[in-house]
Amino acid sequence: GFAATAENSPSGSSLVSSTCPFGDAAVHHPVLCAVDRGLVSGMLDGMGSTNTMVKLTSKARGDDSCRTSF
Repeated sequence: GFAATAENSPSGSSLVSSTCPFGDAAVHHPVLCAVDRGLVSGMLDGMGSTNTMVKLTSKARGDDSCRTSF
């Protein structure tokens, strides 16, 4: 149910999910969104990325999508 897509723009890249990968649990435990951001940042770092600054929007926090931008 993750259904993520990748988007590229001049300002960077994003992974966008139409459904929250954590479901309703993220609404009650928003720290899950921070954990997700940390996982993506660590993955990028491990892959040798020079930009591991990760921004996150979250449906659980009221945003229109779950988007991880880097």
